[in-house]
Formats: sequence, C-alpha cells, structure tokens
Amino acid sequence: MPAATYRRCARLAVVAAIALIPTACSTRKATSNPSPSSSTSAASAVHPVASASGAMTGDELVWLDGIRTLHQTMDKILTAAPTPITTDSMGSLGDQFAGCTTALDRLSLPTDRLRPVYEVAKQGCAQYEKAGTCFATAARLGVVVAGSADEQKQRQAEDCGFAAPGDGSKLFADAEIKGFELSEAVR
Repeated sequence: MPAATYRRCARLAVVAAIALIPTACSTRKATSNPSPSSSTSAASAVHPVASASGAMTGDELVWLDGIRTLHQTMDKILTAAPTPITTDSMGSLGDQFAGCTTALDRLSLPTDRLRPVYEVAKQGCAQYEKAGTCFATAARLGVVVAGSADEQKQRQAEDCGFAAPGDGSKLFADAEIKGFELSEAVR
C-alpha cells in the first residue's frame, strides 16, 4: 500500500473513532435534521431570548438536538468519503465541510443561556471549514508530479484536510457536553 494511501486510511480510522464518542450524553431523539445541504430552516422553532432560569424549554431542547445532529452530519462527511480519495472527491469534501456555519445558522440564534454552547459549536465549524479549505486547495492542485513543490503543497493540504475534522468533532462534543451540563443544572 502506498504511503499516501496508508496515511489517508489511518486518518479515516481516527476520524471514525472520534465519531463514535458518545454525544449529547442524552437519550433524547432529534426532532430536526440540519445538514450543510438542507434547505429547510428550524429558525422559527427557537426564540433567541428566553428566561435564564427554570427548566429548558422545548425549543431549547430542540436546538440542542440540532447541535447533536449537525455534529453527526459533519462527522459523516469524512467517514462516508470514497476510497481512494481522488481530486474530485477532495473537491466534494471541501464543499461539504464548507457548509458547517450555514447549517449552524439554520438552527437560529440560541437563547442567552445556550450562547456558550453556540460559541463552542461555532469554533467546531471553523475547524470543519478549515478542512474544507484544505481539501479545496488539494483538489485545485490536481494531479501533481512526484517530488515537485506542488506535491508537497498537496500533501500538506491533504494532511490539514484529514486532521481538522477531528478538532471540529472534539469541539462539537465539548459543545454537546456543555449543553447537557446546562440542561442538568436547571432541572
């Protein structure tokens, strides 16, 4: 197996393991299904201002489930990628990862007490989008000559593309944990 293919397979295994991290620490079922390509909006489901005390509202719980679902959607992008990775598939990965913030914004604004969850999720989106930029760069370079400067640039872009989703996934897991802690604190 060529070294580049081995590196890609090893990174996919790491991302797959991260995707298996228990998310949301909760058994609630998602009531919305945000995705980077979704055209529907949950904006009307969440009110940006709510009381900072008392139990979580139904809208807040739906919003938290949206965070969990977005996390799962973003993690599936890389784990569902075709193998071997080609220039075309890297371009597609770049486009899919680039949609994280748009999907997060479709959840609407969080309530004041869920704002910390949103901020961490937004940082996670930045990492997924970094992966998208890296994959787009690698795809733009196309087929490169072995040993060339472009091959080095492409390898660096691929390495970035495979590493950044793990960072994004960890941040989303942190956001979900923060959301769970907030919901448990007001029970």
